[in-house]
Amino acid sequence: MERMEMNRSRILALMSVLLIAALMAGCIEESPIAFSPDGKTLAFVTAEPHRAQDGGFAAGAQTSRLMLLDEQRKIRVLETATDAMLSAPAFSPDGRRLAYLRVPLQSKEQAEAQQKDFDERVKSLQKLVNPAWMAWVTGPQEGAATQPIVPQVQDQALPPLKGTYVAAAMMMLSADTPATLVVRDVRSGQILSSTPLELLMSAPAYESTQPQFDPDGQRVYLATGNLILAIDLASGAKRVLGSGGGPARLSPDGRMLAMTAGDVLGLIATDGSFALYRRLPASPASGLAWIDARTVAVLQDKVKSLAAATQLGSEKPAAGSQPAATQPAGPAVFVVQRVRTDGTLQEPAEIPVPELASGAGNINQFAAAPDGRHLVISYGNGVVFGTPEGKTVRYVDVPEMRLEQPAFSPDSSRVVVKVLATAEDKSLRTAAIAFYSAEGKELYRVAIPAVEAATTGPATQPAAKAGE
Repeated sequence: MERMEMNRSRILALMSVLLIAALMAGCIEESPIAFSPDGKTLAFVTAEPHRAQDGGFAAGAQTSRLMLLDEQRKIRVLETATDAMLSAPAFSPDGRRLAYLRVPLQSKEQAEAQQKDFDERVKSLQKLVNPAWMAWVTGPQEGAATQPIVPQVQDQALPPLKGTYVAAAMMMLSADTPATLVVRDVRSGQILSSTPLELLMSAPAYESTQPQFDPDGQRVYLATGNLILAIDLASGAKRVLGSGGGPARLSPDGRMLAMTAGDVLGLIATDGSFALYRRLPASPASGLAWIDARTVAVLQDKVKSLAAATQLGSEKPAAGSQPAATQPAGPAVFVVQRVRTDGTLQEPAEIPVPELASGAGNINQFAAAPDGRHLVISYGNGVVFGTPEGKTVRYVDVPEMRLEQPAFSPDSSRVVVKVLATAEDKSLRTAAIAFYSAEGKELYRVAIPAVEAATTGPATQPAAKAGE
């Protein structure tokens, strides 16, 4: 009985860590940029100050702005909010509508009430968890022969058990967070529809979430926590398509959603007819993007130590050199795995990390050109321009700034990134949007004005120009 209680505690502790990790991830990642289908307009969200306060995003601690940037380099602000977080926006296929999430931010009192609710849910879960069945979550235990065999995911149409369990655990442990899927008219700025949602985690976890329209513009796909939803805009009906541990990407033809959970790639049919999960070689996936309607590219990082280089045929270390365990890491490379929608794993490509790359190695932001000829990877303080075949074209960075969230134009000729600068309070803010050619040549930048104190306007408030 004592050992069973200890196992329960370990499992619950692990789930708490997973929840906290998800929240922390949302606090540090910028939200993606969206091109209109004709490539003439950008939509994006900025948040200032871009940091967590009092252990989480608090109401009034930041200002979110939903903006449009047109080809004349003029900015319009569609919404300004201090009591809600605005997620990354997405254009409808005809370019006339814009969809995004509005997630309320909590006051200190609301956060305390949610924590109390969380504690009550943990107590309820303690009565349900079977440690013998869940021992695999926390590693081998004494008497592990009694635990069930966990099937491998390789080439099987089965969801990863751990991802499915975490999704269920979050549903049981996390207090529901109310949110709204907002659809606006791009030209007038008027709100066309507001669909209420109940999310599994609080606001920060959805900062980088980006809704995606299907090709006919009638439905929106949304990754909410560990669930992937299809939302009918006319009726507001919601359908669960699957579970996953990260963002889901819609294929160009709208037939498939790709998602990752650790080192597993999931391919889910949007009509619900099937799901295929494929385990990937080596390290966990860092990002994914569709190269064409039948091929998804998955980004993985790999750091070669001197020992690994020796195994690959390099010269052996000289006598008296450091043991392999203490040798400095050798050159890092990006590994691009290409997977067909039938699960076929194609020959991977390796893109060397340029020696000029600076800053922390953040590579979870990854974009592929619609024509399949170029890739852009956020790394360190800059971005790497490359090709799916493994060629590094150029590394670009900006002194004392950071480039994040690269996105290709629909015609594959341009790349845009957010240029982040450190504000006086040490938080990061989006200081500009920079435009590059597909080969990495800077074309121009558009400065983003600093935010002024404001509150959320009425839901029917028309769009206004920046500064008004």
